[in-house]
Amino acid sequence: YNEYGQLGLGHQENVLEPTPVQALSGLNIVGMACGQTHSLVLLEDGRVLGFGDNQFGQLAIPPLPEGALPNPTLSVRFPDIDNSGTFPDPTDELYLSPTLLSAPPRGKVTQVACGDFHSIFVTSDAPGDSAE
Repeated sequence: YNEYGQLGLGHQENVLEPTPVQALSGLNIVGMACGQTHSLVLLEDGRVLGFGDNQFGQLAIPPLPEGALPNPTLSVRFPDIDNSGTFPDPTDELYLSPTLLSAPPRGKVTQVACGDFHSIFVTSDAPGDSAE
């Protein structure tokens, strides 16, 4: 099943046998989680990649309200895997290939989890952070 691109293969065709995700080749993966229609991959350095459905913002890419047009002055920078920098289109609801997701404001992501329509990032406190 791959109707929403949740396999990260760059397409929406059903795949009935194990298939490598070429876009993840050579990356140091330490964790993965799968929801109903989206998936997350945690890299050793704390970056998180996501693919599949983002209709409810489950890929941490805020969806735009219905009928709204993207405002480039309000865009958040989402660098791609090699850090060259791209801007995912917030009008897209499907991300068919691994996309680097926005990092939480504090700490390094150490675990990821998915539910049907949500994702959770667990972070460690960044050095020097305090609860002041």
